[in-house]
Amino acid sequence: MATETKGDIMDAGRIYNLKVLRKTDLGYMLGSEEDDVLLHFNESDKEYKVGDIARVFIYFDKKGRLCATCSTPFVTVDNPGFVKVVEVISNLGVFVSNNTGKDILISKDNLPYNKNNCLLNLR
Repeated sequence: MATETKGDIMDAGRIYNLKVLRKTDLGYMLGSEEDDVLLHFNESDKEYKVGDIARVFIYFDKKGRLCATCSTPFVTVDNPGFVKVVEVISNLGVFVSNNTGKDILISKDNLPYNKNNCLLNLR
């Protein structure tokens, strides 16, 4: 289920139906005049026109900016589930595949600890 936005601030980890505001050199700007997000051409599932509605998943890129993808993730904030761990970096955390085209970093600070206060399965 996608969230509708009408001037509300978008949250990472959720799916939204967003209006295409304009086309840029990099992709499409989606949302509202108060809150917009980039859907890069590489993350788009088709060509959009201004005024079209795009169903997108919102996430943070490597620079901490909100971005959009048309890929449907396995897990969202509103739909918990399981994902595959694709890389473990002991001092950083784990990268997981969520079907978005880019692996997502889960910080070691957000991973569960066992009774010996050690990160689980980070070997």
